[in-house]
Amino acid sequence: MSTLSHRGEIALTALEISRSFGGVQAIRDVSFEVEAGTITALIGPNGAGKTTLFNLITNIFPPHSGVVSLFGASLEGWSPNRVATAGLIRTFQSARVFPGMSALENILVGRHRLANATIPGQMFRTPFARREEKALIGSAEDLLEVIGLADDRDTHAPDLPMGSQKLLDIARALMARPRVLLLDEPAAGLNDSETAQLSELLMAIRESEITVVIVEHNMSLVMDVADQVIVLEAGRLIARGTPADVQADGRVIAAYLGSSEEECPERGSA
Repeated sequence: MSTLSHRGEIALTALEISRSFGGVQAIRDVSFEVEAGTITALIGPNGAGKTTLFNLITNIFPPHSGVVSLFGASLEGWSPNRVATAGLIRTFQSARVFPGMSALENILVGRHRLANATIPGQMFRTPFARREEKALIGSAEDLLEVIGLADDRDTHAPDLPMGSQKLLDIARALMARPRVLLLDEPAAGLNDSETAQLSELLMAIRESEITVVIVEHNMSLVMDVADQVIVLEAGRLIARGTPADVQADGRVIAAYLGSSEEECPERGSA
């Protein structure tokens, strides 16, 4: 993972983003900025609109109003494929591995759009194509080592435990060389050991200055790794700040726990 950005630069901007579905306002005038090379956690009660916001940011559903910008470039009107090509890469809540392919092959899919060898070159195994393939396999093997699946290099990906499939999802996204990586509930299905491994992986991604935004239910993970926490409730942004600031915010406590302020949101569920 190489250095792709510089701290202080704004990697991702959402400005007054709104979207309705069937007359229901799912996201309402949400605005925030994400600094390059940081980890931002997006939390909120179930149904708050977190995954919907990811879908709007990546133009799976275009916003009805507002603008999303990636390193200052507006994404308005861009196809999801063009958004990904620009370096805004996401994962989904459920692990998505390709059947009939090994763990290694699943990771290699992430670099498909960036391969430079031509189709004829790949077919006829030209020297350039062979060198590129060797380099890509080396990168994929490095990522398998990082996520602790080096021994499962040739394992049929759907045969891996769900937690391993989630980590494989992240590795494939990293193989696509993201500038900004959106992770939707990456800790879902992970046991304590895998969650600790995920925490270390997120720290390593941040050290490489890839910007990360995560939707996450595991509040211990959020509080450990996030530089910034954004809180949604019923499609509205109700709080934003450091993990400590958000934990102490009365609006966040009320959103998670009703009117009681005797407990902190760390005990709640996003």
